[in-house]
Amino acid sequence: MAKTKVLTAPWDPVSGSLLHYEGDGRRFSHYVSDAGERLERSDIWQTTSENENGLIEKVVRHDWKLVCTEPEWRDNVPFHASLRIKHMMSGRSAKYLILGPVNSPLDTRTYPMFVADLVDLAFRRGIDKGGIMSGRWMVSRRGQNYGLRAAKEDE
Repeated sequence: MAKTKVLTAPWDPVSGSLLHYEGDGRRFSHYVSDAGERLERSDIWQTTSENENGLIEKVVRHDWKLVCTEPEWRDNVPFHASLRIKHMMSGRSAKYLILGPVNSPLDTRTYPMFVADLVDLAFRRGIDKGGIMSGRWMVSRRGQNYGLRAAKEDE
């Protein structure tokens, strides 16, 4: 499938990672009551009791809901980074790689990359020992999925 020009891309607002697809960004954030009160996990249980078999029974309150984060849509601008191949995953239609930053072990951001874009990068720039790739990056899109690719000279 041909790549399309990407003007904005979905990012996880909590971790800062590029999302592989838009629906991947709806991550659990917290619970809230109908009155707007923030609830902890233990607060959603109305009653807890032990039944005749010694098992704990819990009754859930009916006035709560999960609150999930939505993707943060950012402009697709080139950025410089040194990234390392972390692992490969299978998506709904194809395999893709997960890249992570090289410079800081505390930086847990991740970036998906299509295998076709990795092959293109390997031929044009090469990949260093240990799966490390440095340079300018842009987000590309194939179908409904997003991934990094090497930025072109004129971008």
